[in-house]
Amino acid sequence: PATIDSWHRPFQGSPDPLLVTICQYMQQSGVESSEYARCAAFTQSSGTGKSWMNDELAKKIPYIPVNLGTTRDSFLSPLATSFNQSQNLQTKVAHCFIEALLKIAYNRLKIIVFSLPTAKVPADPMSALGDKLRNVASRFREKMSAGMTFANHGAYRVKFHEDVYGRAMENIVKLNSAAVVTGGSGSPTRKVNDSRVDLNKVAKDLVDLLSLDDSVKSNTPLVVVCFDEAHMLTTMRAGTSLFFELQRVLCTIRHLSIFTLFLSTTGSLEQCSPLSYADTSERVEKMDLKVLPPICLTPLDVLAEKFNPRGNWRLQKVASTRHMVHLGRPLFALRYDAGANVIRDNIFRFALTKLMCSHDHDISKLGQGKAEPLLACLGVRLPLNFKGLDSSLQRRLVSHHMRLLLYAEPGFTSLVTASPSEPVLAEAAYQHMGKRRWSADASADEKKNLDLRPYHLLDHTFKQTEIDLGTRGEIMAAALLLDAHDRATMY
Repeated sequence: PATIDSWHRPFQGSPDPLLVTICQYMQQSGVESSEYARCAAFTQSSGTGKSWMNDELAKKIPYIPVNLGTTRDSFLSPLATSFNQSQNLQTKVAHCFIEALLKIAYNRLKIIVFSLPTAKVPADPMSALGDKLRNVASRFREKMSAGMTFANHGAYRVKFHEDVYGRAMENIVKLNSAAVVTGGSGSPTRKVNDSRVDLNKVAKDLVDLLSLDDSVKSNTPLVVVCFDEAHMLTTMRAGTSLFFELQRVLCTIRHLSIFTLFLSTTGSLEQCSPLSYADTSERVEKMDLKVLPPICLTPLDVLAEKFNPRGNWRLQKVASTRHMVHLGRPLFALRYDAGANVIRDNIFRFALTKLMCSHDHDISKLGQGKAEPLLACLGVRLPLNFKGLDSSLQRRLVSHHMRLLLYAEPGFTSLVTASPSEPVLAEAAYQHMGKRRWSADASADEKKNLDLRPYHLLDHTFKQTEIDLGTRGEIMAAALLLDAHDRATMY
């Protein structure tokens, strides 16, 4: 109930951070640009409000969600039929799916557009376009989210994707004998060129439906398509993947105002923003074209209570659990505010399971024999940095252990990460490391707890990773002081 109730919390933070980023990408990814397609990976660690920002975006721009989960409501079944098949067949299936998705969206949005009151001739075209998009987007969002529960989608959304599935299957039958053409200046090296499933016409009809005139639609996002759990698209089959084929299809409509997001938190998302030599596109591989870098947004302290120097701020209030959970990422504040007393009393336990990426309800067993969860605990208490920019460990800490991604290049080969100051995570790590280290049976099995000494853990991981200890070993000195603090407060 706390999770469901937290969904209804109004968005807070910088105005439209995701929309601003998409607009910037649209400006640099037109037909004359060197970008391969108008699509980008959107990734960040857990609890940072990715779904919250996407939902806010859906109020401003017509937003088409595609669920890639493993439940019965997974709506990418047409693409799944191409597994273990030829590259040409996978190209056809991706083409058929995108055409069906945009066509069904056009049919639904057309009903909404025609139901809007007739607008006067606008004095400011951009302002009028924004008003129209907001009206259409908000009504479409309400229909797509109506009846949604924690386990199931509502009837409107289910019917929407059932229609997409049906049309996609009809398209596949139509293109069964169609050829996949290759080559051609300014076009993908492999694409479907068949008037029976005309993706460009469908996409243009959708853009024309939502636009007001040609002068404001080329670099203005009019439609956003979002593939959730996008890492499920990255499995390589027959020399390609569903992601690469979707990207190839999106390249054919990059002159239109449609932007696509590939959303996920897992470490395998680097395949949704691949290196040039790993891409199946010849022009990307030769670096004639490039993919857009991943979107990394970090909304922190958006729910924190603003300090009022004239208010009744005392040390007791600053050190309270309520104040701590409202600092940092939105996850803990939303859960705390929406939860009953039992949820609030166990908020540090919940934070620890998120930090250590464990569903084990026995806290004493969390992280046993695993260095990464314990390194994550240490990372939220010490300012750990890495020497190298290329680090698979950093990607795992982001995807599984709450470390934030500040910057990443395509392929995630060069990235900058950090563990920001989040008191709820630091307190959870302190309680776990201290209590487990000096538990009642510690003397009986002292070796089990050696890895909980901060300096011992740093020494162990330093030999295997590129942790930066500072120009004068400042991090090791800080670890010694942290150990002294734990001894003083635990004994």
